[in-house]
Amino acid sequence: PHSTGRSHTELKTEQHHKYLGIGNCAMAADKDAWYCKKPNFNYIELQKELETLSQDERESAIRDLFGEVEPVNETPEFIRGKIAEMKEEIESIEKKEAYELALFVCTDYVEYVAFQLMFLRAENFDSAKAARRMVRYWDRKVSIFGTEKAFRPITIVSDFSAEDQTALAGGGFRILPVRDSSNRAIVFVYRLYFDNRPTHKKSMDRLCWYIVHKALTDESVQRNGLLIVGGNGIAAGSPPKIPMPLTETLSDMRNVLPVKVPAAHWYSTNRWHKLAWEHCMSIIGKHYRMRLQQYHGTFQQNLQQLSVFGIHPHMLPPELGGTLNFDYQAWIKTQVAQELQTLGNDPSIRHLWG
Repeated sequence: PHSTGRSHTELKTEQHHKYLGIGNCAMAADKDAWYCKKPNFNYIELQKELETLSQDERESAIRDLFGEVEPVNETPEFIRGKIAEMKEEIESIEKKEAYELALFVCTDYVEYVAFQLMFLRAENFDSAKAARRMVRYWDRKVSIFGTEKAFRPITIVSDFSAEDQTALAGGGFRILPVRDSSNRAIVFVYRLYFDNRPTHKKSMDRLCWYIVHKALTDESVQRNGLLIVGGNGIAAGSPPKIPMPLTETLSDMRNVLPVKVPAAHWYSTNRWHKLAWEHCMSIIGKHYRMRLQQYHGTFQQNLQQLSVFGIHPHMLPPELGGTLNFDYQAWIKTQVAQELQTLGNDPSIRHLWG
């Protein structure tokens, strides 16, 4: 019983709403400019935006933050129907040169049901959205990898340059060998390990594609999505180096790759990063502003906040104060060994996609 007269559901919803950006992200508006340019969006505007959310928008954001996924009954008939709808939607898209080239060069790859199904799952079986995502996917893949490498599964041994391999080994963008409490994959992003050279930025784009595709080999990730959890990794009070722009990389995860990204959590221990955050908030759009949490506290305080969302210390690496023991370099060696064996024994697309 509640003395207020409100139901348990109402109280729970009220508690959850405080996590939609205001509770642990709020800070006083800072008048300082970031690199001599005033951000287009600040935390006062974020609070105003939160106050104008509809009930459906709030509930949708809450479900994503807390991993409340409604299962879809994927019967063979349902899947066939949705794939047919998606193909019709693709036909109606006028500009799709890269898709058409992919369909010509690697028909089996493009029409492989397991491949098509990833796009439908990423868009909750909205066939029109899945069609647009697939067209964007091929446009972007050709842009990143070129026509020589775009029309096959991505591997380290055949697609990564020496600089790509250096970026991979740096560990600034990696898939963790655990799932959160809602069975969502966790991608760890750590800016301290990044190199700001433009060529390295291109390597990070290719690394993002590789890591996400590795995660998607698990069908539970296709259904439940993956979380971004990370931080800047620069000591409090230190002036920042010019951050490598990851706008396109993160946009790929949100809008191009066949994966759901329901939420992101970010450690920011430096006041400069709080300013940079306002710029980030201005470009990611309303949908993701409602699903992105920032943490300015100690490791212990941040871990307590993350546990509310089903992300616990044993799921996180030491860089974020967690206790996860993960030999990342050994993981890379395992991927290379498996790729060499697969490419040597059976280079067919169906075998690579499992």
